[in-house]
Amino acid sequence: MQFRSAHDHISLLLYSGYFNLYNFLGGSVPPKPHCHYLLPWLLVFLVFWVQGFPKKNFGFINNQTVCYPCGNYILFRDIETKETTVLQCQTGQVGAFAANANRQVVAFSDRKLNPIIYIYTFPELSKLAELKGNTQLDYTLLAFSFTGPYLASYSSIPEFVLSVWNWKENLLLCSESQPGVTAISLSFNPMNWQRLCLVSESSVTIWLIERSNDEHLLKQNPVKLPDERGSVNPHEELFFPVSHSEDRYYGPDLPVSAVAGLVGDEAETFMPRNYIKPAVHPTAHCWTGTSEVYVSCEEGYILTINAETYSVSVLQQKPLPERIRTISDVVSYVHKEVQKKKGGKPKDLQNPVLSSLAFCKDGLYATGSGGILFFYYIDDLHYEMKICADILQPITTLIFSPDYSVLLLVTDQGAVYTYKPPHSEEAVKLMDACSGYFLAADFLTPGNEYCVSVATSGEVQVWFLEDGTCLSKLNLNMEATALACSPSSNSVAVGTKRGVIYFLDVTKVEAPRVVHRIFLSTFPVLSLHYDQSGQFLIARAAEGHIFILDARPSKLFQVLGYVVLKDQVLDLSVVSDFKSDLVEVMVLVNVAEVQRARLETFCLCSALTTDNAKCVNERGILNANAIKRKQYDLDCPLSSAVRLKDNIVYGYCTCAPFICKYHLSEENMSKDLSVFSSTKRTPSNQFGSGFLCLSPNSQWLASAANNGVLIIYHTSTMDILAQKHCHSYQGGGIRSMVFSLDGKFILVNGKNDGALVCLQWKKMKKTEVKEADFHWQSLLAILNTSTSNENVALQSMEEWQSEPESTSGSLPEEKFKVIREETRRFANQKKELQMGIKELRKTIQKMMHENEQVPDIEKLEQWEFNLDTEEQERAQAKAEEEVARVRKQIEMENLANRYLQDVIKQECWDAMCVKGRAVKCFHTACEVKNYPLKERSEEELETLEKVLRLKKMDTANPKVQEKNHEMADDSASSCLVGSLSSQYGGDTSVLYQQWDLQTREQKVNQIILLQDIIYKLKTAFNKEFDRVVRQKEQEIARVKERNLRIQEIVAQLELQVELWEPALTDDEMPERALTVQDSEVSEK
Repeated sequence: MQFRSAHDHISLLLYSGYFNLYNFLGGSVPPKPHCHYLLPWLLVFLVFWVQGFPKKNFGFINNQTVCYPCGNYILFRDIETKETTVLQCQTGQVGAFAANANRQVVAFSDRKLNPIIYIYTFPELSKLAELKGNTQLDYTLLAFSFTGPYLASYSSIPEFVLSVWNWKENLLLCSESQPGVTAISLSFNPMNWQRLCLVSESSVTIWLIERSNDEHLLKQNPVKLPDERGSVNPHEELFFPVSHSEDRYYGPDLPVSAVAGLVGDEAETFMPRNYIKPAVHPTAHCWTGTSEVYVSCEEGYILTINAETYSVSVLQQKPLPERIRTISDVVSYVHKEVQKKKGGKPKDLQNPVLSSLAFCKDGLYATGSGGILFFYYIDDLHYEMKICADILQPITTLIFSPDYSVLLLVTDQGAVYTYKPPHSEEAVKLMDACSGYFLAADFLTPGNEYCVSVATSGEVQVWFLEDGTCLSKLNLNMEATALACSPSSNSVAVGTKRGVIYFLDVTKVEAPRVVHRIFLSTFPVLSLHYDQSGQFLIARAAEGHIFILDARPSKLFQVLGYVVLKDQVLDLSVVSDFKSDLVEVMVLVNVAEVQRARLETFCLCSALTTDNAKCVNERGILNANAIKRKQYDLDCPLSSAVRLKDNIVYGYCTCAPFICKYHLSEENMSKDLSVFSSTKRTPSNQFGSGFLCLSPNSQWLASAANNGVLIIYHTSTMDILAQKHCHSYQGGGIRSMVFSLDGKFILVNGKNDGALVCLQWKKMKKTEVKEADFHWQSLLAILNTSTSNENVALQSMEEWQSEPESTSGSLPEEKFKVIREETRRFANQKKELQMGIKELRKTIQKMMHENEQVPDIEKLEQWEFNLDTEEQERAQAKAEEEVARVRKQIEMENLANRYLQDVIKQECWDAMCVKGRAVKCFHTACEVKNYPLKERSEEELETLEKVLRLKKMDTANPKVQEKNHEMADDSASSCLVGSLSSQYGGDTSVLYQQWDLQTREQKVNQIILLQDIIYKLKTAFNKEFDRVVRQKEQEIARVKERNLRIQEIVAQLELQVELWEPALTDDEMPERALTVQDSEVSEK
């Protein structure tokens, strides 16, 4: 803790120095970091709806409404009307979550540094409280009490703290730490809020909240669990053993630790290895109405724990009559055989591994990974088990409604089933789930009614745009990589990892179907792009391949040709020019040799569809002249780029958070090199890799990055129009986004948070609305005729049937007959050559066999059977030249590395008076590092001494002393309130008062004094650090000394025991990096 305080104080001093330095440079107020979360633009966007599926947390907020977190949102879903309400966490992804149906409130934490717990009401969705504790990283569990306004929380590494709050008064009642314990479930006793049960993967603890007036204290009561065989062994006292024999012939009964020769604390805690038995591993728990706790285990046992005495009992199944036992065995056998035929793993119905428990007055409901819902009727320590339902999916959560009329079953995929005990015979599906994360989404033409999404698993879903209702789904059973909706028809293209594009007919949104499939290449399809006219489909594949397809169903999605780029393709942008009937494609490629981006453009004209043979060569590659390929080199590396119609390009810079604007004209080209320079750079205020997306009317530019914030710019001025924190960095940020054709909606899906968000403009200028609507109406007027015709052709296509050896839609090369013609033309020559080679091979093999039979003196060498000696010599000479070139290159690289090594060693090692090193714990990964310091030069010391003399002269001035006395009488100096630097070797008494910094010289002197205090703080910390290092070295020496004695004892006992030998790591002895040990050199 001392190290953290010193570090925090140094940070405070550095910021104070920055404040004074900025004043010294002439600034009035230091510039504040950009903070978008305080801007009024947040009101421009409205979260229209959110779709996602529960994966872990789930709860009832009342008898008919369930709630669960999804990404940055909490979704409230009415199980009767299916209506969904959305609550957004404004600070990022939702962490821990809990719901209280009695008071209709929810609690959730964010996942930022120093997270906060928020309490909201339902249905008002108004914030009641913010609970701020000392947690640094994350909360893992939250639990409401059934009575009273109490909330329990459990934090993760590094604190592992259990806290109890009064959320109504925003008060922390008590907390207790359990270092290293990772909890999996936490709950209050429903009959007594002063008892909690905390379950980890290897322990169960009953916590008692003791209260005295306003003081609260958590008391820990660990429960001794049975061993893996289900045996509850009584505690055996080893330190003070109880004598069971009155015969003292062999002397008194000694403690086991005394026999082992241990003393001190080790003697009291010593446990022989044969006494240690692995305990069961808890998986879930629930409370009963009699203050007992039922706990399920991985070993298949169900435990009952008395919360008063903390005693444990193992429930046993009642013995069945012979007739019923035979029937049960037959049912179990039949069930296993059915599972085998379905390809699943047979389920153990006698001792299932349970993962969730739910208790009601009738008994205990339980379920596990097998997907079967069991009911246990418990009588004392025996139970009767029956199967209630089987949903064939692993179940992770069971939860009763507040009135105990409905039992919800949540699967690991997010599907939710309802079961109404005790008379229900089967579980009814309430919510269907997606079998993977959302990959992409797009709007179905005309763009204001329906949208389509695809998951990574290949599951396609159609959504009603008005309220986010899922209308239908279709599973392609293949890993998907891209999705795009055609503007000219109600067809949807889905790209896959195997290089296949599926075309779907969505004219009937309730029943989408696959009508065509095209296999482009063995490379994965990375992205799909339609032009605005819906004439072409551009498919971007790996290895620089770009395929051009006819997007019209009437042409059977014909492959028109392809382009191969030698560099890696990062992004692709398509612009349609309706006047000239051209489609311009811009490709952003990554140039590995230089830190710059390169744009390659080409045009697609209607001749590609009408006279395709003139535009491609015999292998299907588009001719460079036909597509007018051009190339532009840019001055910055980019990760994404979009193009407007007037040769303006916007790019997202990778080396710095900027959006660069380029005008592709000769005026903006560099004089020395043919490189285009950016005309404007706009700070994006985002971090991580990002991408850009252009609205259909080219008026809005969307920027999305890994931090999950979506920012909308106006393309003409690059002013920020709106922004929304719709996803988070913890969830991987934003994967994809798309504008609707009318510009009123935006679909955004996260990368790993499983949320699909539909945004709607809440505030927009009338001129913006008119421009977007005019562009939409104009586009529909152009597309209406072709859309109706193409939809008719689409509906007439037969549904594609999956066939194991189907070759429908083959490679573009097969479309052009060059390979087949070459094969037919040279078939005879190939056959003759193959026969000649076979004969020659047989002859040489016969000669080699005969060579093995002759005496050694007559044997020929192996190389003498090589027929082409000239080719062999040429290959050897070429190989020797390559070896010489590589050897010379390696020698030059080694020389450069040695020079660089000397420079780094001189600057970072030899020049340091205090070498940087670390000290680590023996058994954990925690470490503390010291401050590497350079020796202060004589010039710096002289300057410091001069400043100290000036400060003393100023202090000796009677006017200054009088002013200091007046300020001391009023109050303490505000600039030093809370400063702990004096405890760590720093003396702040030499500093100027903040209000005394009037002249430039005083501000410079203040900075020098601050630097001196920082240096002293670091020096003081290094002294304490060296003391800890010496202490660790002493402990290592003691352990090694004891190990010598232990080895002697082990040798005498003839035991094979491996002793732990502590040693210093390379981080603790950095000088090892400068020398090479013999053990580091491998023998070859």
